[in-house]
Amino acid sequence: MRRLQKLYPEYSALLEALHPQFSQQERWDQVKRLFPSPTPILNILTRLSEEEVRNKQEALAQLAHRLVIGLDDSSEDSVRILIDKIVSNDAAAKELAANSPL
Repeated sequence: MRRLQKLYPEYSALLEALHPQFSQQERWDQVKRLFPSPTPILNILTRLSEEEVRNKQEALAQLAHRLVIGLDDSSEDSVRILIDKIVSNDAAAKELAANSPL
């Protein structure tokens, strides 16, 4: 959380409002307090500079292979990452159960 707040100080209040220590209702109430009326998306997009857009495009290009479903099994796409995570958690759960005194 602190790292995100350092990287994006302009969103510090929002990140704090979304902290997991709060209940879902508390988070919702805090976000509504921060943003009492919705801002049209066009207003937000027109404020972005061309440099910001290019930076975001470059960042997404570096992660794109993880966000899309590949057409073959040769890449590490989002589905492969999810399956690997499930399998690794399953192995950890089995090991924990095997060592449990219960």
